[in-house]
Amino acid sequence: MLTLSTLAITYLAVGACLFLFYLVAFLRDRETPKTHLMSWIVLFVASIFWIIILPVSIYRKLTGRGSVRFWAIAK
Repeated sequence: MLTLSTLAITYLAVGACLFLFYLVAFLRDRETPKTHLMSWIVLFVASIFWIIILPVSIYRKLTGRGSVRFWAIAK
């Protein structure tokens, strides 16, 4: 039986692994400036809300939607 502490530890462990994965990808990216604050914020938000962001990003990769421009979302 899963307890709340087991679920919390699992959530934090997966979040930490994803943070490291995103951090390595971010640091290898040559186009994004490392001093851009919004890039760091997105890195932390993606790590915190991985339970929502991970399935969405996998779906976008599999369907070939890649990146969506911000102005297209805002309309």
